[in-house]
Amino acid sequence: MKLNKKGFTLAELLIVVAIIAVLIAIAIPVFGSQLENSRDAQSVANIRSSYAQAMVANMQKASTGDVTYYSSGTSAGKVLVKNVKLQTSDTKLGDSANDLPLKKDNSGKLDSSAVTFAETNGKGMYNLLFTFSSSGDTVTITAAS
Repeated sequence: MKLNKKGFTLAELLIVVAIIAVLIAIAIPVFGSQLENSRDAQSVANIRSSYAQAMVANMQKASTGDVTYYSSGTSAGKVLVKNVKLQTSDTKLGDSANDLPLKKDNSGKLDSSAVTFAETNGKGMYNLLFTFSSSGDTVTITAAS
């Protein structure tokens, strides 16, 4: 008499579990780097928005809300933009930072002398001080308290 046994053998189940484990091991670093790229892109977008606010304040020589204009006595101006949400604490903002109007080093990354970030309240919020050159073509961003 032949028994009709249905199901998977232990070896088949172990092979399937091993394949799934390999796929997960491959996927985790890919998702991690994509998450970092999205954080960098969001930070760059917020810096661009802050830069636009600073440009307006510099042109109008006026302060509004979280944007404060400082007269420097020359044609170059300084503008403080408070409470900018950034998800990075360094100048390695990836390729999306290439569009920012900031000084860049020889490798194309943001020049550390042109931008420094320092968290102001421990919650990813930063105060950025934009310093415009007299020609207006280069900008320096430094952390401000």
